[in-house]
Amino acid sequence: MGLFLDTRELNFEVACVVVDWRIYEHPILEFDRGPEMTIYLDGRPLKAFSNETVSAALYANGVRVLSKSIKYHRPRGFFCGIGNCSGCMMEIDGIPNVKTCVVKVRDGMRIKRQNTLADHLAPLLNRLNLSPMTYIKMFTKPMTNTLLRTKAIETITFILRNRFFIFSSLGKKVY
Repeated sequence: MGLFLDTRELNFEVACVVVDWRIYEHPILEFDRGPEMTIYLDGRPLKAFSNETVSAALYANGVRVLSKSIKYHRPRGFFCGIGNCSGCMMEIDGIPNVKTCVVKVRDGMRIKRQNTLADHLAPLLNRLNLSPMTYIKMFTKPMTNTLLRTKAIETITFILRNRFFIFSSLGKKVY
């Protein structure tokens, strides 16, 4: 006779409960959801409405992690809702880097979480102890574009910082 329950003898059945996080009744606002449709996240069917954005439909179905950060693979989710951040970028119908917070759902839409090159190289890259900026430059933008943009920003910054000197000396004669 023991005080502890032997869990090896019990048969557990795991029940999957789907919770709908949508607001159906509100004292002030009215919602025009449109017809119900089905979208697929990594092959799994989810319920959505035609007037919802993809990220709102995913959030309503309990999906909180939409992507992961580049270096530390920290979870990122629905953040700004207006397309300014990159927390909700996913692959939609084969098109990568789509901001799901500004795209409305379509029936049969196929959505995938993106795996970047950094995901596959993570074990090696974590041993190198590179700075986060190095990761951003390596895996989000091509290096040639980064160098050109950096040079253009440096030139514009130089002109703006020295505009008083440049414009004040334009009309004067130098002897």
